[in-house]
Amino acid sequence: MISAGPVSSWTPEALKKIIRTAPAGASRTVRYWDLAGSKDGDWTVGAKVAYHNDGTYYIVDLARDRRMPGGVRSLVAATAEQDGQAVPVWI
Repeated sequence: MISAGPVSSWTPEALKKIIRTAPAGASRTVRYWDLAGSKDGDWTVGAKVAYHNDGTYYIVDLARDRRMPGGVRSLVAATAEQDGQAVPVWI
């Protein structure tokens, strides 16, 4: 898991801090997707991000793959099922 700190303080050094678990108070988890539909092109990536009450964002999980459009839909659906209904999906 990566702790990035408040958005206003994001620096390359801040993004390199890796921790094992988000501390208590982390809430508002969401999965953001950057879609790509090409087997040999860009990666489709879904970042599961949790927001902490102190303004810190945590990258909790990354799902990524290179797939054709139908495979991308399957990846998003399978990941959403794994995350559960409490995690909204944003595309």
